[in-house]
Amino acid sequence: MKNKIFIGLWALIMVSIFGYITFGSFENTATGNVVITKPKLPVSSSKCIDSDGGLNYNLVGSTYLINFNNPKKVDRCTYCTSTVSSTVCKSVVEYYCVGTQIVSKTYNCPKGCSKGACVK
Repeated sequence: MKNKIFIGLWALIMVSIFGYITFGSFENTATGNVVITKPKLPVSSSKCIDSDGGLNYNLVGSTYLINFNNPKKVDRCTYCTSTVSSTVCKSVVEYYCVGTQIVSKTYNCPKGCSKGACVK
């Protein structure tokens, strides 16, 4: 019987802690009305990461921002034409960082583009 009471109290405490972390405070102390306020999360500056080191047309890379839920951007070939037997691409879209922003540049590869990088 003591184990059931202990488990019940433990579950109630865990649910309460989870609710507070998720939703913040539940009562407005000035009015007594029940409100839901989100807890303030620490603000941290974003940081931009580029796996191929910046404008590197000969190496496929991925670029992303730390501390944000934005998807990463992966260098890719563009201006492609397809035939029955092959696909030929002329340019690469290169993603890179400028400060804390992701920007892109389209570059015409002299020998074409394959798998997100210029052919060497």
